[in-house]
Amino acid sequence: MLLTPLFAVFFTVFYVLLSLNVIKNRFANNISLGSKKGSEENRQMEVAIRSHANFIEYVPLALILFYFIEMLSMSSHAVFYLGCSLFVGRVMHFLGMNNPKKMMILRKLGMVITLLVLLISSVLLALRYIPFSV
Repeated sequence: MLLTPLFAVFFTVFYVLLSLNVIKNRFANNISLGSKKGSEENRQMEVAIRSHANFIEYVPLALILFYFIEMLSMSSHAVFYLGCSLFVGRVMHFLGMNNPKKMMILRKLGMVITLLVLLISSVLLALRYIPFSV
């Protein structure tokens, strides 16, 4: 059984929650576009927008890499561990963004995990194409 579609479901649900967070903040702060109301900065709105945007900047690429790993029959186990790690990393990043004074470390660790997942996935795929000779 392929695992990438299952992770796509989890990430889609999380993405919808992030989207709803942006919408909720827009209604609560009466902000139609951007993160400012007039000339006044709205930190809560900016955090919601950036959490949402940061997610969509990284997750689709990871899912594509997961799909390639599975299609090349490299390892469903690798996809499982990479997918779980990415999900934990994205949740940590979100929590750190929303509580910067208390949990900034979560934001940093979330990004480190996200980037490591992308790098490890890329290396796994690259190794598939590098000819080895003994």
